[in-house]
Amino acid sequence: MSTEDNILYVRTLGGFSMTYNGTTVVDGMGGKSQFSLLMQVILHNCRHGASKDLIIQTLFEDRDVEDVSHSVRNLIYSARKKLLGFGLPNVQYISQKNNIYYWTEEVEVAEDCVAFEDAVLEAMEEKDKKTKLEKLIEAEHLYTGRFLPNMDRIVWITVESKRIRNVFHECVNTACRLATELSQYKS
Repeated sequence: MSTEDNILYVRTLGGFSMTYNGTTVVDGMGGKSQFSLLMQVILHNCRHGASKDLIIQTLFEDRDVEDVSHSVRNLIYSARKKLLGFGLPNVQYISQKNNIYYWTEEVEVAEDCVAFEDAVLEAMEEKDKKTKLEKLIEAEHLYTGRFLPNMDRIVWITVESKRIRNVFHECVNTACRLATELSQYKS
C-alpha cells in the first residue's frame, strides 16, 4: 500500500496493521489487544458503522463485565489518546448514533480488503472480456491472505473471512473461465 499523507492505511488481509503518514500505529499478525480489536471492527465497518452489539461481542466475547457501556466508552477514550500519540489529527475519531459507532470522515481510511472488493466489483461489471480479465487479475493480486488471520474465535471475523475468500474464489474462477474463452477465440 501507498504511504500517501493523511490517510490511515489499514491491512486486514494476511494480518492486521495500521499506518498513518509513514508511522506504524499497529503492526503484527494477531492484533489481539483491545485497542486493535476496536480498530478492526470500527475501521472495517467504517462505511456503514458497527453496532454496539458487534463491538461488545468483539471486545468482550463471553467475559462477564459489570458495565459494558462504560468499558466501551473507556476504550474509545483510550483509543483517541493512542491515535493522537501516533500523529493523527485531533478529531473525534469514533462517534455513536442510535447504538451504531462510526469512524470519522475527517480521517480517510484505505483498507486493503475494501480495495480488493471494489476492484472485483469493478471487474465484474466490465463488459469487454479482455479488459474484464485484466481487471480480475489485478484484483486477484490485491488479495494477500485471509481476512484477519488467527482471529477465528470471533464469529463476525470468521464469517467475514469466509465471505471474502468466496469473493476471491469467484474472481479466480471467472478469470479462468474468461482466459479459456479468450484463448479459444485466438485459435
